Formats: sequence, C-alpha cells, structure tokens
Amino acid sequence: GTKIASGLVSLAGGNAILGLVFTMVSAIILGAGMPVTAVYIILAATLVQPLTMMGIAPLAAHLFIFMYAALAGLTPPVAITSYTAAGIAGAEPNGVAMRAFFFGLPGYIIPFMFTASPALLMQHGTMATIGAVVSGIIGIIYLVACIEGYFVTYWPWPSRVLFGLAGLFSLAYGLQSDLVGLLLAAAAVGVRFLFFRTFRGRVRDDG
Repeated sequence: GTKIASGLVSLAGGNAILGLVFTMVSAIILGAGMPVTAVYIILAATLVQPLTMMGIAPLAAHLFIFMYAALAGLTPPVAITSYTAAGIAGAEPNGVAMRAFFFGLPGYIIPFMFTASPALLMQHGTMATIGAVVSGIIGIIYLVACIEGYFVTYWPWPSRVLFGLAGLFSLAYGLQSDLVGLLLAAAAVGVRFLFFRTFRGRVRDDG
C-alpha cells in the first residue's frame, strides 16, 4: 500500500489528472481479482491522502476509488460480473462483456467529472447543485445517443460523434461548457436531418 501511494505521487508529479488516471488503473487492476469492498479499503487507505494533496476533494477521491473498483467487474478482458451474468443467461461471454462495457462507458467518465465539479456531489450551494445535476443528466442523454446510436430516433455516425462531444462538455459543469454542449447537440440534430433528407433524395432518384 505504501509503495502504491509513493509511486502514485512520484509518477504523477503533483498533476491531479495523472494522479486520477493512475488511481483508476490501480482500482481496475485490483478489482479484476478482488471484491469491491476490499479494493476500496486498500486504495482508500493509501491513495486518498495523495489525491487530496493534489487538490481533489476528499469525498470525490473516496467515490472515485469506489466507482472504479465497482467498474472493474465490467472492464474487459476479465469482466468477471459480465461473465457471471453470461453464465446465468446462457449467453456468449465475450459478447456480453463487450456489450456491458459499452453500456457502462458513461460510468468511466462521470468520476472524472465530479472530481472537477464537486457540485455534482452536492458540495456547493443549492443552485449550483441543481445546475450540475441537470447538466449532468443532459450530458448522460447525449452520451447514450452517442454510444447506442438510438435515442427517440436513429442517429447516424456523424451525429453520434457530435453527441459524444456534447456529452463531455455538458458533464464538465459550467455555463460556457453547457452552451458548447448545446450547440454541438443542435449540430448533431441538424446533421441527422440533412443525412436522412439526402438519403431519401437518393432513394427517389434511384426509384
């Protein structure tokens, strides 16, 4: 535990983003073969203090570790929870693991967002918390449209890329980032209508 903590501090060099990435990797690797609670206890005892020294709020650091310890069960190639579910359902294990991983992709992004914006954890005033939660929900909807390719209607690949960027900007709480996310989402909708109008026009011409 001490070696992990000292290695994290030395490798990150005081950089909070690198520190979070190394913490994520540590939690996923340990979570591949250990229960979530054990991974959390080990890393919380060794890594929370270095993360707080890098400027991460204590609550955000604890939840960051816990979430990635849980997400380790979805992360290929081990993905032990997915393989267990596949065995119960009688489904193909690798297909279930990859599908679960893609469904869980927003979960890999959210911990980074709430470390940058503690308002998502209700650590600021009421209005800031409401704004962060609303923009976070909208950002998740954008990411769902990006990952699944369907939300209310079908979205072509260019729109999905734009929705993915819009989701990242919306999760990064702030008025300017929310406006950028809204503009990207509007562009995604415009691309979708342009795409289908062009497609329908080609069908008519071929007919």
